[in-house]
Amino acid sequence: MPKQIPSPPPGFDGLSVDERIDFAQSLWDRIAAMPEQVPMPDWQRRIIRERLAVC
Repeated sequence: MPKQIPSPPPGFDGLSVDERIDFAQSLWDRIAAMPEQVPMPDWQRRIIRERLAVC
């Protein structure tokens, strides 16, 4: 069963498309600022190791 997507914060639906994109980018920037906290499945680690070995 897929994960349920949480409801957007209050006022989000009233934003323009550009403002929604800016909001989503801000969320991503916050996540990307802490890469050590982002889980990575083993299959992705294997692919990365394989690709780095070719370089």
